[in-house]
This record gives sequence, C-alpha cells and structure tokens, in this order.
Amino acid sequence: MRKSPRQRRLEADFRSVEKLDAESSIFSFQASGDPPARYRLQFNGPGICRDSYGKIQITEKHEVIVELGASYPRMVPNLLWQTPIFHPNISNNGVVCLGGYGTHWVPSLTLDEMSTMLWDMIRYENYDIQSPYNREAALWARDQKKFSFPLDSQSIRNRVNSPKENGHPFQTSAESVEEKKSQSSKPFFSVMALADKIRGRLNRSESQSATVVEEHVNEAEVVEEPCVVDVVTSEESVLVDPSEIEVIEDGITFLDSTDSTASSSSEQPSAVEPIVEDPAEEDTGITFLD
Repeated sequence: MRKSPRQRRLEADFRSVEKLDAESSIFSFQASGDPPARYRLQFNGPGICRDSYGKIQITEKHEVIVELGASYPRMVPNLLWQTPIFHPNISNNGVVCLGGYGTHWVPSLTLDEMSTMLWDMIRYENYDIQSPYNREAALWARDQKKFSFPLDSQSIRNRVNSPKENGHPFQTSAESVEEKKSQSSKPFFSVMALADKIRGRLNRSESQSATVVEEHVNEAEVVEEPCVVDVVTSEESVLVDPSEIEVIEDGITFLDSTDSTASSSSEQPSAVEPIVEDPAEEDTGITFLD
C-alpha cells in the first residue's frame, strides 16, 4: 500500500530525532504511535526557573510535549512545556512561541531542527525580549547581570565523538570557553611552530638553489678569444690576426702591425702592393684553415 505524504513525513521525523538522540547527551525522547505523532522531548542542561518564592535559579531538567496534528506538516505542531522555566518566549502555562515560525510556519522544518531550537531557548542562546510571552522574564533578561548568556556553550549534538554514558557536563559558559581554549591552544601553537620550520627550510632551499644557479651561470660564461687565421705559404706557416688582413679586389694585403693604429685613424688606409702570382713559378696559394 502506498504511503501518504504525511505518513512519510512522520517516519522521516522519527528517524531524524533517533539520529539526534544518538549524537547528543543533552537530548532524549519518548514517542507514541506508528508512525509516531506524539513526542515527549527531554533536555538535560542549564536553564532558568523561579522557585515558589520567586527566586531565580538554575534548573537542569526540561520536558516538552510535541503533538503532530492531522494537518502536520502543513500546519505548526502543538508544543506544551511541562517543567518549570522562566523564559521571555515561554508563557507561565507552558505555551511556546516559535517566533516567525508561529505565524509563518515552514513545513520543511523537521522535528530534530525544532528540538535544536528548543535547546537554544533553554540555554538562552535564543530569546526575544521585544515580543515576549512572559513580560517579567523579558525585563529580567534585559536587566540582569548575574548570568552570562548563553548559559551553556554546547550545541545539542555534543557527543558525536564521545560516549553517551559520560552524561552532560554541567558547565557554565565561561568554564566551557576556558576549557576549549586550553584544549585548542597547544595544537594551535604546534601547528604555527611547524609552519615556521617549514618556511625556514623553504627559504634555505631557495637560497641554495640560487647559489647553484649562479655557479652554473658563471661556469657557462663564454670568454671570447680573438680568432686567429693560419696563413700557409710556400716558405712557412705564419699565424696572422684577422685584423691585420685586408681583402681587396686583386688579392690579399697584409697590414703592417706597427702602422695599424695610424692607418685606422686616416680616411683611406694605404695598402701594400698585392702579391701577384707568377705563372712560371710552382703553384703556391694561400689556404685558410678552419
């Protein structure tokens, strides 16, 4: 048989609060129905109440009845607070104000999300003194200096990595914050020290790399040496600097090294008469070696 949208939603809500119960030492519940449509939600943590003499005091046990009516989830569920509580948005007879959700209900708000909202109200993380259900509680919350809000810094899913048997550590907000600081300070500074060490190693590595590169560059520098042309004649081989050779149309002229400076300063350098081959003599040429 095909399930109705309401039935599927009730089953989904039940699974969501089961998961919340497994992840929290603060929250527990009892359910009735198949699928459940009535819940008794229980919260174990610091809240505010007044005793029979009107004195403000801390209370740590809280219980709320939630009824998911026939029009749920299209309409807001019925909430009724069962245990004493002194809160601006919970009336003396236990009616709970959900703020904007009371007048503009959002069907997508699940039961575990609503339970999270109720826990935030208990610990005074969530309260509104501008539109109160309990005016006395609103004035007290505005003017009081004794308590630091929120009363408990823990979120409702506080035991994802801790066993449920440990129970709820009843700590004030200041104690919880100090404990978190002490737990997080050591890893934090260890990480910072490690980062400094890594940066130092990187700097040393970069410096060494730059030195090696500079050495390679120095080794790779090419020293230009004057090119020397080996001139071979019939009589002997002579090493001649190319600057001392002038090529002209009829042959090769050798410049006098003593007059090289003077000839370079004149407008037209004087040339020595070219050497002309005698056809009758044995063939002697000038060979340029690579």
